[in-house]
Amino acid sequence: MNDPSLIVSTNVDGAPVRIGERVKVVPHSSDGTISAGFLGHTGVVVALVYDDPVAQYPADPLIQVRVDG
Repeated sequence: MNDPSLIVSTNVDGAPVRIGERVKVVPHSSDGTISAGFLGHTGVVVALVYDDPVAQYPADPLIQVRVDG
């Protein structure tokens, strides 16, 4: 089975964040994809992950963040 995921490490027009942008991890994930230990921490966006590119691209990616510390 082919994995349809798309992981992008460059800016995507229409995405909610930009690569390299500093962000704060907040609890807006209804599906439990955020580990509680990261909540409230800040970090840098390193990638946009589209598990279902047809439905998510470009405006609804999972956002991969490198957290400080």
